[in-house]
Amino acid sequence: MRASEELAKRQREYPLENGSDRGAKLLAKFAPLNVPELESMRLSQALVVGEVGRTLPNAKTFHYPDGSHAIMLFSGLIDFLDAVAKILFGSTNMFGPKSLVKAAASEEDVIQELQALFERWKPGGITDVVDPELSMSTLGSPAAEFAAMLAQAAQLFILSHEFGHVSFYRPPGEDDDPSILPALTRDQEFAADATGMRNLIRMAQTPSDARMHIAGVVVALRVLSVFALLGHTFPNDHPQPIDRLYSIAHSVRTFCKTERDYWSLMPIAYAFDERLTVAGYRAARSTATLIPDDNRVFCRLSAVLEAAVHRRVPQSEVLDVMRKDFDDIPPAVLERVAMTAARMFPEVPVVTESPTQDALWAEKAKLFRSFHDQWPDVAKAAFQKAFEQLSQAKG
Repeated sequence: MRASEELAKRQREYPLENGSDRGAKLLAKFAPLNVPELESMRLSQALVVGEVGRTLPNAKTFHYPDGSHAIMLFSGLIDFLDAVAKILFGSTNMFGPKSLVKAAASEEDVIQELQALFERWKPGGITDVVDPELSMSTLGSPAAEFAAMLAQAAQLFILSHEFGHVSFYRPPGEDDDPSILPALTRDQEFAADATGMRNLIRMAQTPSDARMHIAGVVVALRVLSVFALLGHTFPNDHPQPIDRLYSIAHSVRTFCKTERDYWSLMPIAYAFDERLTVAGYRAARSTATLIPDDNRVFCRLSAVLEAAVHRRVPQSEVLDVMRKDFDDIPPAVLERVAMTAARMFPEVPVVTESPTQDALWAEKAKLFRSFHDQWPDVAKAAFQKAFEQLSQAKG
């Protein structure tokens, strides 16, 4: 079919460095496709996926008159996401069942390396020139395995979004201008993202896998948003990546059965998004600063409480970690954090269909309340007010 011919032609024009088609391998991860129409296309070769050896940070879907479709993932984007994942895990503590593998690099070191990586992007693609003073340390196990999982999740999300371009495609009619390529509406673009997100989470075999998969979704979109900040232009009919990020956050909340499920899912995604955002601002020489976000702050609080409950970190680290947030947080943001805490850490434990999660959140709530007199004064007042307001609302 035409799609196979065109993909082979592009791969001859832009050969792969190692000869291994990573795009085809990503497609195999999804097989069989969960949409019957797409699976039928895949089996008949009316839908093909492949990597093209170009340095641009792109993925594109091409539609052909014979009804076939080719999704082409450019090597530059695949390589870049691989590098981002490896750098991010350089500052990530790895918790095993019986041990802690401390991060090899500090958070600031990682942000600097991400900044340098973003600075390799130029309008013509992503260069291979790396500042010799940078040291992208080789990751040991298990960090290397988790980095590979994160990168693959980001790449699978990109591919799953492109499936939406095939699903929503409608051939031009007789009265349509043949010079105008068919495009998805903004709502269809957002729907393709939401479908990709759901596909990734449903592929997860464990809660920790699900956290990594949603982190891959957020990392992919944040990387694209930094490219936009640096001057990369996306088609006019595409929503900007930052709008796609806001949309996917709403979609994840809708997908989760409970608010508790959402906070359990998002800690890695929020942490990595924060580092990428700061690195992007620096790479763009922007004067913008990271705006304190109540979702990010509460997610960090929830995550460090969980680590302390599991005895992966000492309880004192909860105070140390959160003090950084509470020092400069605007009052309105702190109020929202406190209201979320009041909902999620009630005095009477919540009983659901998940006894294991019920027990975990009850322990987190108990630990949270034990710090009542130790929070900074501004946080202490906000938490007390939020619990009182929630109690009055229920009464």
